[in-house]
Amino acid sequence: MKKIFRTKKINSSNQQEKTDDKEQVKAVSDLYNSHFEKPKPSNSRILIISLVVAVIFGLIAGMVSLFLFLSGALSNSSLFSWLDINSLLPTANIIIEKQEQTTVMEDQRFLEVISEISSVGVGIFKYRSENSSDYAQNFYTNSDFIGNGLIMTSDGWVATTNDVVSLGAQYSVVTQDHKIFKVQEIKQDINLGIVFLKIKAENLPVVSMTKFSEVQLGQENILLKGVKYFNKKIVSTRIADKNFQITSKLIRDSEKRYLFFALDKDFDKKYYGASVFDFNKQVIGLLTSYNSLNYIIPAEYFKKSFNQLITIDKTQTAYLGIQYINLATSITSDFGTNGALITAINHDSPFKKTEIKINDIILRVNDQRVNGNYNLTNLIQNYRTGDKIELTILKKESKQEIEVEVELK
Repeated sequence: MKKIFRTKKINSSNQQEKTDDKEQVKAVSDLYNSHFEKPKPSNSRILIISLVVAVIFGLIAGMVSLFLFLSGALSNSSLFSWLDINSLLPTANIIIEKQEQTTVMEDQRFLEVISEISSVGVGIFKYRSENSSDYAQNFYTNSDFIGNGLIMTSDGWVATTNDVVSLGAQYSVVTQDHKIFKVQEIKQDINLGIVFLKIKAENLPVVSMTKFSEVQLGQENILLKGVKYFNKKIVSTRIADKNFQITSKLIRDSEKRYLFFALDKDFDKKYYGASVFDFNKQVIGLLTSYNSLNYIIPAEYFKKSFNQLITIDKTQTAYLGIQYINLATSITSDFGTNGALITAINHDSPFKKTEIKINDIILRVNDQRVNGNYNLTNLIQNYRTGDKIELTILKKESKQEIEVEVELK
């Protein structure tokens, strides 16, 4: 019985497997016999919105990248350093940073110079007697201020200009700390227009003076005027002309200085005698005027006058005794651009004992070439009477250079 049961069970299982196979074959056949169709989007509005959102985010990403690129953030990263992006970046932001830094440094330097030079400038006032019965008459006011001065020596010599003071009047000198000194003595260089005042004082501050040739066209300077609470002004200026001439005279004397400095601003008479300094804290000169034209008398000029007036009580020029044309400041096609063309030789000139003639050109004084920075008069006046100098002369006839030694009278 058991054997028959097992046989029937197996047969039943095989029959079921055959039925399942038939159904699977039929399903596959139906699948391949059916027609495939392209799926249709269920909603086109969603696709359009997605595209718009993608474009907006793309623009935002691009703008952010551009900002990072211009700001230098990308160029500073190690990832992009090999691209050398810095060479492609605009430099406007870098220039602004340098300008700001330079401005701060210049302002600081300006203040440092002012702190050291302010004490050497003084005010020149009309003299007021301290014994006046009227109490108010003992006080100095702005109306008593007539000009400015520069302390030359620690023992009380002060330099100013002849458009500030004149001989025969009484004056007072007031320092920056409001100490009042009566002027005891006056010495004057009429030709140069400089006046020296002597006051009784000790341990006054002094500063050094620059040379004419060291002043550069366009350089920035500081002009110091007045004293604290009395017309005090500190002005930043520039050299507008370092070959300023009072007259347009072409032919010059070897004994009379004729080149001065001019500033880029005009000043009224309250500024006359004011000191002008460079940023090396050196005196360039004193402001004065001629026919309402402002100009600066170079410190190199009146320094020599002062030394002579103090030692020999007069000014004395080194005498070469010629007239000349400065080729560096003249325009001509007949000669070069350097040297001094001799136009006249005085009868008592040291040249009378030499072979030098009119139309010869002085090229050098000792080792210094005669040019725009070193005109012949200034070079000669750096020496004293009795000094021997060697001149390099270009002869007109032979076109050769010769050396001539002369003794200044």
